[in-house]
Amino acid sequence: MKTLVGAVLAWALVSAAGPACADAPSALAVRLPADDRVVFRGMVSFDQAGTGAGAMLYPAPNVAGLLVAVLTHGAVMEATKNQEKARLQEAADKVLQPYQPVLSVLGYRELLQRALAEAASAAAFRPAEPGSMPDSDWIDMAPVYAMTQDQRAIVLDNVVAFYAAGNSKTPRYQNTIRVVSRARTEDDPQTHWSAVNGEQIRTETAFLLRESLRIAAADAQRNAAVAEAPQKTYRYPEGSAERIERAGLVGESCGRLVLRTLRGWMLSVPKRGADSAACTPDAPSVAQSAPTAQAAQ
Repeated sequence: MKTLVGAVLAWALVSAAGPACADAPSALAVRLPADDRVVFRGMVSFDQAGTGAGAMLYPAPNVAGLLVAVLTHGAVMEATKNQEKARLQEAADKVLQPYQPVLSVLGYRELLQRALAEAASAAAFRPAEPGSMPDSDWIDMAPVYAMTQDQRAIVLDNVVAFYAAGNSKTPRYQNTIRVVSRARTEDDPQTHWSAVNGEQIRTETAFLLRESLRIAAADAQRNAAVAEAPQKTYRYPEGSAERIERAGLVGESCGRLVLRTLRGWMLSVPKRGADSAACTPDAPSVAQSAPTAQAAQ
């Protein structure tokens, strides 16, 4: 049986060669989350959460009393910060209200089936039941989706862990994969997402899930001895907003960049100004050729 890295490397080569390759490796099992309902949130920034409580003086008679006062204040501040985060998240989630008829029934099983409908992905991955112990190398994942407040983009954060067959304790690879969808340009994005019983939400979320699995697989097999790309500042669209990330370029294709952030996360974002409608959305995310993207100066 191939090792995990060997299997993923073989898949990467098969994927690049096309689905007709006769030497396709065994598919990696993808274990579904225990709760099938897809986690969907409104995009929110917590940068200001809990920062409005003001300064505090510590009326303590001695060092021990001061320490207790500081710890107590810390606990109060943390509780206040958590309450503020919950309030901000609740407000941000209101953007999802028009889509509840779709999101309330959207499940990970459906998304994974859609994600693996494309031939190369079906050859690389296969679904596995929650809590099962696959008899081959396998993947655990925890996908969380968010919609931007302008309703123009969907963002996936997927924590992915690769395990060898029979080993459920120590992952051989683990990382967070963030994938940002292309921004919708319609005057009314809500109409786009809601059309045909939310088919566009289903299609986009499935694509983001497939993209995250492919990026994780490619990153898991990447030779650690290969020098990392130099860190640069990249600008990319997140809906109608522009985001900035300090990262190293891993690869590019199909109007997208794949970056490794300073924290080690993998980030797949639309290229600025790229007309990706003309490319094949199922193309591998990490190109075999040398990167040619331009970073912001």
